[in-house]
Amino acid sequence: MNKISTLTGIIIIIVAIAILFGGVFAYQYFLAKKLTDQIAGWKTYTNSQYGFEIKYPSNLNFTYGGSTNNSPAFNAFSADNSITISLRLDDASLSAPDSPALKPYNDFQDYVRQINGISDKIGQRYETINVDKTLISGYETIEQKKWDDTIPNSFSVITYFSRKNGTVSYFHLGRGSANEIGVTQSNIELYHRVLSTFKFIK
Repeated sequence: MNKISTLTGIIIIIVAIAILFGGVFAYQYFLAKKLTDQIAGWKTYTNSQYGFEIKYPSNLNFTYGGSTNNSPAFNAFSADNSITISLRLDDASLSAPDSPALKPYNDFQDYVRQINGISDKIGQRYETINVDKTLISGYETIEQKKWDDTIPNSFSVITYFSRKNGTVSYFHLGRGSANEIGVTQSNIELYHRVLSTFKFIK
């Protein structure tokens, strides 16, 4: 009798584990399908110089900023300037700060903390809202809201990501040609869908 009870218990555990894993895989499948449906019809931009690819909504205008670190490698914006998404690559080296106001960085998080400290001095505040490895192609990211004390309740979003070559790059979500503050929650949701399509291709 005990042997039967033990066998029954083992079978129940195995069935429960199978159901659990099946549910996880099903959730991942439907999540991937949902994202695919959401970006259907989007345009694809490929940059051979920096070796990356990204998709963006077909109703956004696109400009390529140039090949210097002071210009965005990708910039997409709406006709009414209500949303602007830009990307800057190789913006800073973790091993060599590019400003005398910065000390040598201990790590990626320390880089972001020091950048935040400089911004605090000129009336800009940062609030970290997301830290994970799922926003951008598995890279470590720190996403922050950037507040300007001169304009209450208004912010832009910056998503830093640490690259394997020891540099930090970032995406920025704002408004207008100057990536100004004033984005909405729906802007952020669209922004995250764009980020999820970004990948390096070399």
